Amino acid sequence: YIFAWCIPIVLIPIPFIATSPAGKCAYVVLVMSFYWFTEAVPITVTALLPIVLFPLLGVLSSDLTAKAYVNGTVMIFLGSLIAAAAVEKSLLHKRIALKVLLVTGTSPKRLLFGFMFTTAFLSMWISNLAATALMIPIINAAMDQIKQHTEAVPITVTALLPIVLFPLLGVLSSDLTAKAYVNGTVMIFLGSLIAAAAVEKSLLHKRIALKVLLVTGTSPKRLLFGFMFTTAFLSMWIR
Repeated sequence: YIFAWCIPIVLIPIPFIATSPAGKCAYVVLVMSFYWFTEAVPITVTALLPIVLFPLLGVLSSDLTAKAYVNGTVMIFLGSLIAAAAVEKSLLHKRIALKVLLVTGTSPKRLLFGFMFTTAFLSMWISNLAATALMIPIINAAMDQIKQHTEAVPITVTALLPIVLFPLLGVLSSDLTAKAYVNGTVMIFLGSLIAAAAVEKSLLHKRIALKVLLVTGTSPKRLLFGFMFTTAFLSMWIR
């Protein structure tokens, strides 16, 4: 939360240097931009800052600022999200996903056609934005159903089957089978997974991501370069 206090203080000279409404508006936009990509405060709070700051700095009156939050575009977004939440709450998305799977099967081509047809049908009656918002939980539910049917047992259990089956079927002895699980390649993978888990547990990944964002900004090209540089730097020290 240091950024939440530092950013407005650092940028405070802007409305004093540019005393026009445009300069004060630029101050609010810059503060919101920094809050947005650093997430020093929740994005929902950042989105509501103009309601407080615009009247306070004399950029817009309270009435005009509040009206800007209740226009047609915002209502479309809000209505779409409410409809999607209602579909998910009533489990309608699972029913639709199951019907699509029953009709099309799990073939990628037929499944893609099924979702395209469902989306096209929904967009005939509601806005494209609402149709997209409704399709997200439907597709997620379909993916969950496919995963449940394709993974009869957990992958970790499958990976350990040779320890039981190889000695039982006479393919390899218990000793040789166990040694195959403790070779150099397996240890590299295991060490990498342990290191990744430790990084995630200590929240180091969030600090690194924040540093990359602060240095590169949110431009796709610069962000890609930042992550490529970070990956190259890490690969110099680890395998």
